[in-house]
Amino acid sequence: MPKTIRTGDRGAVVEKWQTILTSQGFDPNGIDGWFGPGTARATREFQRAHDLLPDAIVGPKTWSAADAATEKPQTLRRGSRGADVETWQRLLISKGFDPNGIDGWFGPGTERATKQFQKANGLKVDGVVSSATWSAALRKGIVAVPKPKPPKKGTGFLKDRVDIANVELKPASRAAGRNVGVIRAWNRFGGVLTVLSRELGIDEDAAAAVLAIESGGTGITSSGPVIRFENHIFFDRFGAAQPDVFANHFTYDTSKRWQGHQWRRATSDPWQLCHKAGQPGEWEVHRFAASLDESAAIMSTSIGLAQIMGFNYRRIGFKSPRAMLDSFSAGVGPQIIGFFDFVATSPGNKLITAIQDKDWYAFATGYNGRGRFQEYGDKMSAAYDQLRAAK
Repeated sequence: MPKTIRTGDRGAVVEKWQTILTSQGFDPNGIDGWFGPGTARATREFQRAHDLLPDAIVGPKTWSAADAATEKPQTLRRGSRGADVETWQRLLISKGFDPNGIDGWFGPGTERATKQFQKANGLKVDGVVSSATWSAALRKGIVAVPKPKPPKKGTGFLKDRVDIANVELKPASRAAGRNVGVIRAWNRFGGVLTVLSRELGIDEDAAAAVLAIESGGTGITSSGPVIRFENHIFFDRFGAAQPDVFANHFTYDTSKRWQGHQWRRATSDPWQLCHKAGQPGEWEVHRFAASLDESAAIMSTSIGLAQIMGFNYRRIGFKSPRAMLDSFSAGVGPQIIGFFDFVATSPGNKLITAIQDKDWYAFATGYNGRGRFQEYGDKMSAAYDQLRAAK
């Protein structure tokens, strides 16, 4: 039996384990011989599926479960039941095909998804999982079904769908447990999250998890929508063209541009720190910047529950920065819809794919960058598990 491996290990044994995970429909984020966060996540998923302690340590019990799982699978067809059907259903889901859950029964949903997989990969479309279909599914880089995109209605943006804009924020049924974090997010916004998830082809609990972690929990205050004005971006949008005016009123650390933000109304005033007086302070700085150049000021400000930067206004379907700010000022609902328009328009559809695959680290990297992707990914994974257990 191979040696015990865990997070941080490298080598051929890790590569072997990643190959097994991939063959069983658990995605370790590639086969590279490094036991990183993706492999740890996939290992925990494998262990949960086999009623093992989900500790991401591949010891004797996990290796034994893998040996049993990787025996040559039988041919499957409508009516088949058992562990091989579960394995096949996981593989279908990992490739982007929905068998209507993992239940070990080869029913109509699994047959439909099987035929879709076969058609997408140039196989005989008979709904029978023969050796050829098994082999195709286990090959690295196999073609998957295109991920669902927002329906092409009107402008194509969720924000312009009247039926979505008028959805009740609260869910039909509340999640149990202490009303904080992802539980609070679901109990406040589950109604609109259910509709948005259906439109985008994602799990509603996964949608709630990413929103809960990527938001501050509050979208509107007495000052207006929650904002954060960024001096360094205002320099890019305004100060580069008028450096003397900018220098009279704003400064930042040029070596770490996101730090050292200070401002003043007049050159005779003392410099004061930004981001230290709560939302009234943020709005004071923002309004002063807007008196110099309103569009540049809005584009330099992150807005709303998920703090989307104003320079993304076109990406999420607004004609001007002001139109985005006005929409987000109307309430939390438009802010949530704007967040998912942002997710749905990510290059290469990467953010939607990450949510569909529940690849929290890929989502965190795509949305926040690589600086703290593991921290955010861990939080999303925990939030998803917490909400699933509470519903």
